[in-house]
Amino acid sequence: MATVFSLHDLIAAPVVALLDADANAARRSAEFLADYGFGSDGELRTFTFHYARNGEIVSVTLPAIALIPLPALQIKDAQFRFGVHILDGTRPATARAQIQPPPLQLRGMFARGATSSDQTSTDATIAVTVNVTQSDVPSGVSALLAALHDASNIEVKQ
Repeated sequence: MATVFSLHDLIAAPVVALLDADANAARRSAEFLADYGFGSDGELRTFTFHYARNGEIVSVTLPAIALIPLPALQIKDAQFRFGVHILDGTRPATARAQIQPPPLQLRGMFARGATSSDQTSTDATIAVTVNVTQSDVPSGVSALLAALHDASNIEVKQ
């Protein structure tokens, strides 16, 4: 038998899952920045390159995180499509008279039915479309990269 939920929970569950997914993506971006940008001691990770130019050796030191793209994704939009079979509705009892009655509390379950216009199903489903996009660089990361510009070093040796 299918589980019965409040209408609030039926609608909130996929939205909460979406928010959790977006928060996890942000957390992974922060972990990536910490893992690739800094050593276990908190020191900035750098790469040093050497090349010859006009008979001189040029040494270039750059922060690692200035060389790799940050995996910063965010959910751009999402669409949920599902049916709900309403089983009942109740109003909570009140101890005293109110100007307006308390809101109706509906209970139901995901409805069986069509998953697209030409297809039917015997299972309850939620059709989900999620679009992700590259997120803007957070202002703190921009400030960090600007500060790390000073950590870049170009040295010419003869």
